[in-house]
Amino acid sequence: MSYKSPLVSVIIPTFNRLELLQESLDSVIAQSYKNYEIIIIDDNSTENIELFLNGYLQKYKFLYYKNSKNRGASSCRNKGTEIANGEFVTFLDSDDVMLEKKIELLVKEAIISDADYIYGGWQWVNFDTNNVVATRKPNKSNGLIDCLPRWCYNIVPDLVKTSVMRSQKFNPDIKSHELFDFTICMFKDYKVAYIPVIISKFRDHRGERNSSNNRGKIVAIDFLFENHLDYLEKQKAFSSKLKLSQGIYSRDNKIGNPRKNILEAIKLNPLNYRAYYHLIKTFS
Repeated sequence: MSYKSPLVSVIIPTFNRLELLQESLDSVIAQSYKNYEIIIIDDNSTENIELFLNGYLQKYKFLYYKNSKNRGASSCRNKGTEIANGEFVTFLDSDDVMLEKKIELLVKEAIISDADYIYGGWQWVNFDTNNVVATRKPNKSNGLIDCLPRWCYNIVPDLVKTSVMRSQKFNPDIKSHELFDFTICMFKDYKVAYIPVIISKFRDHRGERNSSNNRGKIVAIDFLFENHLDYLEKQKAFSSKLKLSQGIYSRDNKIGNPRKNILEAIKLNPLNYRAYYHLIKTFS
C-alpha cells in the first residue's frame, strides 16, 4: 500500500437518475482527498448518461461502463470493483452525496488500522427540503450505532480494500437487503474499523429505489435467516423487525406465509408490540 495517498475508486451505479447524479458527482469532486478515480456503472439507462458525463470525462479520472441490459445494483457494484484501479473502493449511490472529508478520513483510518472495511456515520435528509431526518454515528468507544452493530443497517460500504471486494462480492441473486448480507460477511471474516464522524448524506426522494420490490424483500429476508442466523440471533429485536417486515410484505402482496412470519417476529422479541397488531390484522 502507498501510505501517502493510495488511489481510491469511487463506484457509482446509476439508472436514469440524471437529475440526482450531478450532485453526487460534484460531492466526489469536492473531496479534500484528491487521489481518486470515479467509476460510473450505467445499468442500461434509457437516458443518455454518457452524453451528460462528457464534461466530467475530459477533466477527471473517469471510467464509464454501460450494461447491455439492466442487471441490478449488486452486479453494477461488482462490475465497478472488477475494473477498479484503486487500492480501495468506496461506493456511492447516484441519489446520495459525500461530505467533503469522507475519503480523507476513511483512508487515514485504513492506514492506521490496516482494516479491510472501514465505516463512518451518516445523515438521512429530505430530498425536497434538505432537512435532516435522522443522524447515525458510530459510538467512539465501541463502534455501535444507536446501540446496534453496523451490519444492522442496509446502506452501502464506506471503504473496502479492493482485494477484499474481489473475493467477497455482492450477491446478485438477492434483489433487496443485499447490503445486510455483504456487511455481515465483512464482520464475520475481515478486520473492521470505524470513524465516529458523519461522512455521508442519504437522500429520500420520490424516485423508484431498488428496495421497492416487495417480493424481492421477502426472498432476501429468508436468505438472511438461512445464511446468517448466528449473527441475527445476537440481535433479536432487530431480527424481529425484519421478520415483521417480511410478514407485512407477504400479507400486502398476498404471497408467502404472513402469519408464520409475524409469529416468528413475536417469538424473537415478545415486546415487539407492532407484531401483535399486525398479527390481528392478518385475521381480519
